Amino acid sequence: MLNLLKAHEAAKMLQISTRTLARLVNTGQIARIKMKKSVRYRHQDLEEYLRYTRQKPFARKEDRLI
Repeated sequence: MLNLLKAHEAAKMLQISTRTLARLVNTGQIARIKMKKSVRYRHQDLEEYLRYTRQKPFARKEDRLI
């Protein structure tokens, strides 16, 4: 069974605003499911996004090329 979340629930899970969530959808970083007039987000897709973003280490100032 799919665990579908509303926009405010998905944003809360990711600890971001709904506006940021919309931007991530528009840039293709997060998928959404449109159902007539409503939009839902798969819990699994959000978890994958979190795993992907957590794997990127922040560059230290000494390691930057510029």
